[in-house]
Amino acid sequence: MSVTKHASTYAKFLNLLSAVRQMPSLPVLDTVEERLLGLLLSAWESGKQLQVTEVTRMEQGTPERTAFRRIKTLHSKGMLSFVSSEHDHRVKYIVPTKAAEEYFDRLGQCLEQARETSWNRPENGSKHRP
Repeated sequence: MSVTKHASTYAKFLNLLSAVRQMPSLPVLDTVEERLLGLLLSAWESGKQLQVTEVTRMEQGTPERTAFRRIKTLHSKGMLSFVSSEHDHRVKYIVPTKAAEEYFDRLGQCLEQARETSWNRPENGSKHRP
């Protein structure tokens, strides 16, 4: 079976991701927690501060109580922290911890490594580009 460059890159990424998931320095996350962290990262990257109540409504099709439980689980796993608003101490913002930053960094490294090994490998004597 012939595999395209993009499929090969994706397969390499999945293999590297599997290795990251098994690292003892990072907590075990289920797919819902990974998806929630991805949503949070997207918001943080755009400079948005997220209140706990906002995050419980972010995941379409997920009841707010379930989302809140996931937030608490990620907090207990050391991936999220809460910071009170300066203006209203009842308002809590969700922020990433050092462990979350390490997790995101490792995933980013996996993407770069998978891409580099796939796209820099000559095939039929030529270099492929994205």
